[in-house]
Amino acid sequence: MQFVEATGLSVRSAAWVLQRRETPLRFHLFCMVHIGSQTFYDEVAARLGDCDVVVAEGFGQSRRRFTRLRLRFYGLTHRAHGSELVYQHIDYASLAVPVLWPDMDPPPPQDAAARTKRPLWSYLLFMGFVLLLPLKALAVLALGGARFLAQSMDLSIDDTTVLSDGDHLSAIVLDDRDDLLVAALTRLHEERAAEPVNVAVVYGAAHMPAVVRHLNSAYGYRPTGGDWLTVHGIKL
Repeated sequence: MQFVEATGLSVRSAAWVLQRRETPLRFHLFCMVHIGSQTFYDEVAARLGDCDVVVAEGFGQSRRRFTRLRLRFYGLTHRAHGSELVYQHIDYASLAVPVLWPDMDPPPPQDAAARTKRPLWSYLLFMGFVLLLPLKALAVLALGGARFLAQSMDLSIDDTTVLSDGDHLSAIVLDDRDDLLVAALTRLHEERAAEPVNVAVVYGAAHMPAVVRHLNSAYGYRPTGGDWLTVHGIKL
């Protein structure tokens, strides 16, 4: 299964549907790229409105000042450079659909002990990673925006991709959050598998390999449909 495809002219994101024969619940995977055209994010939002539950990446309507400042920075960057690219923005509150935020959940008991053993410097590196995200977005736009992303970034991700290289920072950025996401999807399966429910999973494409591997190996979910959405392209 391909999740994101980058060519010299565009970046495309897959929207997959996973289901198993025994139960009617369906998982709709939206493989997100966090910098793209607003048209892409509007298309995702329109599809979310047809779902019954949304499982979203991030921290919801967090009151943390840093979150608000970071989003404003991305908006200013977009306007300053006249780029067609924007930082991911989906107005979940306007969807009238329940939204779950696994990043805000406590870690599963079996993982909590392992996390306490990670050194303090790994969490400091993680904070630095988050704080530098706005500067990285600014650099992308300064280097040519859509053309730079489409031609220079390695975004081809499928269900065999392993992006975590085993260090502590990668574990915090990907592995820990994959565990929270998988735990949330497991709860939805256990509680609502017998219902004809459509569950949307709106997460960065790097998290999707873990999702597909878990839902397939643990419960037998397989792709039953899907299509491509254009994240952005280059005007020739």
